[in-house]
This record gives sequence, structure tokens and C-alpha cells, in this order.
Amino acid sequence: MAEEDFDVVFSGRHDNSILGVLQRDYEAAAVANQVIDQVLARGVGSRDDLRVLYRSVSFPTTAYGVSNRLDPSVAAAVAEAFRTFPWDGSSLDDEFQEEDGFIDITYEEHWEVIRTIDVASGTSWACR
Repeated sequence: MAEEDFDVVFSGRHDNSILGVLQRDYEAAAVANQVIDQVLARGVGSRDDLRVLYRSVSFPTTAYGVSNRLDPSVAAAVAEAFRTFPWDGSSLDDEFQEEDGFIDITYEEHWEVIRTIDVASGTSWACR
């Protein structure tokens, strides 16, 4: 149980958390699946140094959206611009290459795991 069996500490970033586990600053960390591979690819640790207790389904790491009130032709043009933009050399090139480029996503399908975690943890995103 949190605060009884362990202290909760927030590192501010998933990669900071997994680095903290590798450096033995933290006993455990919850991070996105892709982050472990990204950190290990930097050569800062070995998979043998980690024990993965649970691996969720993967979900998009970066998202861009348009308002549902936007004129459909403008929304379609924005989506087409993302699909056809020459990402090579941009700061997002590596991330999009990992995910086979820019893909269309839906909140309902691609973030189902996040909604499930929110329900299980009692997290509410309701406006106050």
C-alpha cells in the first residue's frame, strides 16, 4: 500500500524514472513500454538489470488533434498535412519513425488502456 509499504516519488519524466531504477535510486517505477527500450538503446543499462512486473498494451506517445467543431474540410486538410509533412530531420522524426510514421488515432481505441488505468486508480478528469 502506497505510503505504508513504499514512498511515492515523482521523477517528472518516464525516462528519469527508469534511469533511477537502473541507478538504484528507486526500487520500482511505472513507465510507458517504449521508454525502457529507448533508455536501454542509449547504452545506460542492460535489460538484465530490470525485472518487468507488468507490460500494458502500447499506446501513442505523441498526439495532435483538432476540435470537433472545426469545419470538416479544414480538419481533413490538417490531417493530410501531418501525413505528408517531410518529418526527416525534424525533432519528431525519431519518434514517428518508431511508430511507422504519423498515424490516425482515436481516443476511444488507442487510449482505452489509459481510461482503464484511470478508473482503477480513481483518477477523474471531470471539470470542477
